Amino acid sequence: MILLLTLIGLTSPPLQEAFSSLDQSALAAYREGNPAAASTHWNQALEEATSEQERGRLCYNLGNAAYRRGAVVEAVAWYHSALRYTPRDRDLWANLEFCRAEAELDPADRGDLVHTFQRLLSSLTRGESEWLWACALALLALAGTGESMRGGALWRRLFLGALLVQLLCAGPLLWHLVHDGQDTWMVTAVDGCAGHSEPSDEAKQLAHFEVGAVLEELDQLPDWVKLADPQGRGLWVRTRDAFSLVR
Repeated sequence: MILLLTLIGLTSPPLQEAFSSLDQSALAAYREGNPAAASTHWNQALEEATSEQERGRLCYNLGNAAYRRGAVVEAVAWYHSALRYTPRDRDLWANLEFCRAEAELDPADRGDLVHTFQRLLSSLTRGESEWLWACALALLALAGTGESMRGGALWRRLFLGALLVQLLCAGPLLWHLVHDGQDTWMVTAVDGCAGHSEPSDEAKQLAHFEVGAVLEELDQLPDWVKLADPQGRGLWVRTRDAFSLVR
């Protein structure tokens, strides 16, 4: 155990130094007007990042660099990736909606009831959702204990109120349980892309996916990814035409 801790202590500083060096190199390149070099360094730093906060920041920076390179749809994809880690970042949302408008895509948040509810459910990270649910569970246990030991109308109302709070707090966690396991891709080819029956350009084209379409991954091969279309069919798309949102 002592040897293991010693090895961890010896390897962690070099890893942190490498991450910081890549991050600083990317920032310097970005400020010097070289977003392509900045993207390269930040992509390498993203492979080393461990915390959700760092990964969200790097995805956001990569979105900014993509926009500076003129790749507006790619910037949109990076911003969507960042939302997984920093869902309440106002600057992130502002940049996302700005780029979606410039790419002539529908707003990510249309302001209607459905999108408002979805944004509310996804406004917490997975860790925050688990913490909120645990606190609500503790409150329910406290109210249940009081009702069973003391009885009375007051404790009964407190228990029912705590039960309602528990159900409400379960919403964000259920959202993550359903969506976090999904590997989704966004079509980034400006003219959209073809969905083939087989992973081959000569295979029959069964659908055409518009730019900005978000589809769930079913399988992956070198240079190809199998995505589920709205009808539930698994169609093959060139990886160069789409962008994985799970980073």
